[in-house]
Amino acid sequence: MIKKCKLIVNTDRCGNNCLAMENMDWSTSQYKSESLAAESLAADMDRWITYRQRHQPYEIFEQWLNKNLPSCHYRSEGVGWICVRGNQVEKVEGLGDLRGLHQMWDEVQKSNRPINVETISDLARIFKVTNGKWLFHVDSGAKADHLWSIVAKAIVKGEIPCKSAKVSPYDDCAENNDKFEHVVCVYNDNYLNEEEVMDCEHGLRKIGIKCPLMYKPDVYTYLGVYRNNPWDLRPTVYRSEYDVISGKSQIDFSSAPGHR
Repeated sequence: MIKKCKLIVNTDRCGNNCLAMENMDWSTSQYKSESLAAESLAADMDRWITYRQRHQPYEIFEQWLNKNLPSCHYRSEGVGWICVRGNQVEKVEGLGDLRGLHQMWDEVQKSNRPINVETISDLARIFKVTNGKWLFHVDSGAKADHLWSIVAKAIVKGEIPCKSAKVSPYDDCAENNDKFEHVVCVYNDNYLNEEEVMDCEHGLRKIGIKCPLMYKPDVYTYLGVYRNNPWDLRPTVYRSEYDVISGKSQIDFSSAPGHR
């Protein structure tokens, strides 16, 4: 039984995702993929409980963290994400011209141009939409709270080369077993910079995250590239499995830009 916490919720909305919602095609052939996109965007447009470091005393962060563990918040209360941002520059890197991106995406789909990893990478470069995240799933309860705490503390302390992280709340609105797990996302600026992406992965392993990891560019989210998508694209471009015997990660590069 998950204990519900009482707290004050601060609001931080991600309005850019409205553009993606407006541009979604709800035809039957794309329903599975785009219903997943709709669920994700609904969370993005709901309330964000956000901590911004801004050189505040660490004790303030600890108090915030203890009140805002993933088991303390529910989707039915309108909470979309719990988020931690580090001491990075206030300017958001990697989130460029979303309107231009969607206009060009519409043109690409109407043309005979193939839609593949390289096509999307080209669009990401042109419109400067290069954010991406390593993500992992974890069961609700003490384990989710523990792993989220590890990641959040590392972001605030600057122990990993990642700018921010977020975790989903307990999804009591889900109709299946998805309600019993959380997703943790850890962000970097440029998914097209493989060294930067791998540095983030190494940082997560170093702080003790041994779960299977998947890496997804935000441009895939904005363009509705989820599982069962009509272009047969894998929605994640890197996968990482940790080998406890060797103490090293095994990385699958097969869907990454420049590796096909």
